[in-house]
Amino acid sequence: MQEQILQFQQLQLQELQRKSQPSTKGNNERWTVGKLRQFFNNYITARKAAESQSKETHTVPSSEEKQQSKIQSNSNTFQPKKYLSAEALTTIKPFGKNSSSGNSMVCR
Repeated sequence: MQEQILQFQQLQLQELQRKSQPSTKGNNERWTVGKLRQFFNNYITARKAAESQSKETHTVPSSEEKQQSKIQSNSNTFQPKKYLSAEALTTIKPFGKNSSSGNSMVCR
């Protein structure tokens, strides 16, 4: 009887020890303040490195390139003619066998 009680107490102790140890399986992983701090520091370091690399590869256009770009954007001032919705659906097209004789409003 005492052996069974001793075995039961040992099982309880093992269960408590297992629960107190951090698990490394997926969502059951325990996050400590130290782990979170380290994770956050790694994130900040990686982000700063990525930003500095991005700034190195991105060059600022010279004033001459800016002026050329401005000239090109000003020369392309094409604006399509605006119609009301009913006007946009109709157009004047030749109608009938003798198309040169008259024109009629026809829906597209």
